[in-house]
Amino acid sequence: MLRSLLEVLASAKSPDTYVELPYVWPESPAQARKGADVHPPIAQLLVRKPWLLARLYTGEIPDEESRAEMAAGARNTT
Repeated sequence: MLRSLLEVLASAKSPDTYVELPYVWPESPAQARKGADVHPPIAQLLVRKPWLLARLYTGEIPDEESRAEMAAGARNTT
């Protein structure tokens, strides 16, 4: 599928080029939506700690060592 996409990108005459590709989705839309209730870990974390969203937007993501220090500090306060 990716190869077909790249071919279309290379041959498209304008941004609104439309090409029907010969692929069929392996499951019905209803079957595909069944897995929609599974949330990625980052979404689960942001539900529990919504204030971290601002850090994510600004790119202020702590490195491994900082995360370990924060986790140790959180354990020591309880």
